[in-house]
Amino acid sequence: MKVIVLSIDAARPDILESQVKLGNMPSLEGMLDRCFMFKQCETTYPPATATAHAAMITGCNPRTSGITGNLIYDPGTSCCYLYSYTRSGLDSRSLLATPVWKTLSEGGLKQLIIAFPLSWPPVVENTIGGFYNYESYLYEDELYILSTAPSRGAIPLKPIPFQEVEETLPPLEATFQIAYRLNGPFFKAILLPENGSYAKLMIVGDGEQLVFAPKTWSDWLKVDLNGSTGYLKFRFEIISQGHKDVTIKLVHSEIYSSIVSNLDSKLSSAFEKAVGHFLGVGGAYGFSKGRLSQEEFLELLFESHDWVKRALRFAIKEVTWDILWIYTPLLDFLQHAFLGKTSSENESEKAFAMQAIREGYRKVDELLNEVKPLKDVHVFAVSDHGMCPLKRQLRVNNLLREFKLLYRRADKPHEIDIDKSKAFFIEPCHIFLNKHMPRSEFEDLKFWLKSVLLQLKDPVTGERVFEDIMLKEDSHKLGLGGDRTGDLVLIPSPNHHLSGMLTEDTPFSESPFFLTASHETSPLHEELKPLLLYLGPLHASFSQTRAKLLDLYPTILSLFKIRHGEVDGKSLLA
Repeated sequence: MKVIVLSIDAARPDILESQVKLGNMPSLEGMLDRCFMFKQCETTYPPATATAHAAMITGCNPRTSGITGNLIYDPGTSCCYLYSYTRSGLDSRSLLATPVWKTLSEGGLKQLIIAFPLSWPPVVENTIGGFYNYESYLYEDELYILSTAPSRGAIPLKPIPFQEVEETLPPLEATFQIAYRLNGPFFKAILLPENGSYAKLMIVGDGEQLVFAPKTWSDWLKVDLNGSTGYLKFRFEIISQGHKDVTIKLVHSEIYSSIVSNLDSKLSSAFEKAVGHFLGVGGAYGFSKGRLSQEEFLELLFESHDWVKRALRFAIKEVTWDILWIYTPLLDFLQHAFLGKTSSENESEKAFAMQAIREGYRKVDELLNEVKPLKDVHVFAVSDHGMCPLKRQLRVNNLLREFKLLYRRADKPHEIDIDKSKAFFIEPCHIFLNKHMPRSEFEDLKFWLKSVLLQLKDPVTGERVFEDIMLKEDSHKLGLGGDRTGDLVLIPSPNHHLSGMLTEDTPFSESPFFLTASHETSPLHEELKPLLLYLGPLHASFSQTRAKLLDLYPTILSLFKIRHGEVDGKSLLA
């Protein structure tokens, strides 16, 4: 018996069904006769990638799994992430409950885990790192402006001297540096003429050479950074080209080293040769910083997803396993950026967004096509949450500063002074109060803050910002509690994004251009419901339409007839 768990981050079952009806997902449509969809599936609160995946792999609520968000308040941690007092909820070391991988391994089953959240550092054999694993990350993407015209911030493009060329235009050359903060290497960019205009770019350096056309991504370039070998791609676009002057935009992708895994060396080499170098999450950070256009972002994001598709194909054809775990973040990043724009009043913006969403779900269908021939394999296609459009943003820590409850560190202004502050917010939903306050002051502040925030209205829309605010002692209803849960648990309206960043800005603003939709509100909202789809020989064995992500853990173990300890989920098999 074989099982595949395919996690498709942020896949919405309602959008998926509509895309099937539109004929955009022919592979899934052709498998409907052996599918069962749990149409009333429930995610966790918070409905975050880390929290929901922890529920899938432990069968436990956040209180027990220890994963209370993508970011976890843990001031004593030695595994700091983003801040000195937080750790990553996507790191396997953050788990407080035993993941299913250990239970399956102890049962003698062979597993292959590819880029699955919370699987790295590896807890069992045959784990391949990927998304949200920063051991292979070397440097961020970069943007360069190269120009023959003197302009601030542009790198000079100069004619190459003493060149005998038949073209009426001379080749132009510029020197630029990669990863300057790491004292990275210098490369030459040579703009090549063809038929009276500039048509290609050559990148030369470190014994490497690439030639590529505008608006296309180059082949991989190998680069040495502080003793580590990394890989990146380039893309250029001609911004302006006149009689005398030309200006181009040059970008490169994020730089990653070789794929990290604990596979044996032979299998690891075969995997990287077949699947290719890892690209990260498709330039999402560069897009958010305005370095990448939406077209460049989409091109990288789709290529990142294609890496997952090649990995799935390799796993099916070349590796022996009893259960395969694999993950794609495609729809999460895609819908964050474009889902909210599908109702835009700007027709061209709306059309672009709708096409991007269609293409994203079509790409997911390509992934499902890889498992289509596997008649006797049990496949669970699952998402961690859905997503709903939003318009507004509340910087909660900036608001707490206005209340004189929060103070910044003098030496690190982006960090909270935990000792001095009386209240502070940790994304996605937790407000912690200073435990060193007198008990009466602590209780008074807790109830005052809850009352004030419940009445808080957006100054532009007039809408209430929060659907509900729970005290920690009441949050067990959401599966929360314990030291990693805030003293107040915030549940925002679907229209509001809660940011924990400390800035000089006012608390309220429009949501960032790269965040048109999110998954922060109550999991009871229809748009936040996750996908849980079974494909395989037991499709007729399921009858109930209600399920929880927690139920995946006991369901998989019951398939393999492996006993497990007490968990919050229940097997979906009769």
